[in-house]
Amino acid sequence: MNGMWLVRGLWPVAALMRRLGLRPPVRFGRWLLGLSAKNLKVEVDGFSVEAPAANAGLVYRFACCDEENYTRQLFTSRIAPGMTVLDIGANVGFFTLLAARQVGATGRVYAFEPDPRTFRYLQQNIRNNAMEAIVTVAQVAASDTEGTATFFLSKGAFLSGLFSSAFSTGDGATTTTVQTVRLDERLSGVKIDVVKMDIEGAELHALRGMRDLLTNPAVAPIMFVECNPAALSAAGGSAQELIDCLRGMGLRAKAINDDHKCLETIPDPGQLNQPVNLYCERFR
Repeated sequence: MNGMWLVRGLWPVAALMRRLGLRPPVRFGRWLLGLSAKNLKVEVDGFSVEAPAANAGLVYRFACCDEENYTRQLFTSRIAPGMTVLDIGANVGFFTLLAARQVGATGRVYAFEPDPRTFRYLQQNIRNNAMEAIVTVAQVAASDTEGTATFFLSKGAFLSGLFSSAFSTGDGATTTTVQTVRLDERLSGVKIDVVKMDIEGAELHALRGMRDLLTNPAVAPIMFVECNPAALSAAGGSAQELIDCLRGMGLRAKAINDDHKCLETIPDPGQLNQPVNLYCERFR
């Protein structure tokens, strides 16, 4: 069983709830999908996507709940044929595939995913959707140092990361060792157009390791960065530090409001207490 039959059954229920102004039952859907198979295979935005059952919640939210739908629209609208895109924290590759379709045969997508459990699905999804010629994958963690580091494997694979946090302790988490890289060194000389980054609190470390790429005067990169205050705090940072770091690289950050399909200013980053996706572009 690949879970697609269940997604097809849940989709009209979720769609009806959205029309009524209600939030679809993500936890219940995740639980059902997790029971349906060890591996999940669904159709999302025209792509065939496989994922481990541990990612059932993520799969359900994207396939049935239009999760981050406005974020996806913004992301794809900013990518044109021939561009170069980075997907840092690619997971099973959904945003990687979106980017690859947009850049086309003349573009390039670099996808980074250190979790060994999801990395093989990332590779498989790229093959299944015939994107091998466009996408380069690497099983590494973007950081501010070159070497190795302990990586926390949360029971829910999409919450794993370099830092032990509320998400990766107490839920049956284990650890492994991963390679860490500075993207300034790994991608030296590459001109970056768009970056998506979602790495569970390690965003500050990754940004410090790619300062040259982002401040290259020859480019004006657009970034989509998750700002998760709890995960940032567990990594020794804060939402304020993240936004200050982006500003120091010449990038203005706004919050993406997926419910109202708009970008919002962030008057006081220190008051953020829930995860939010940031849209960042060069100051003009």
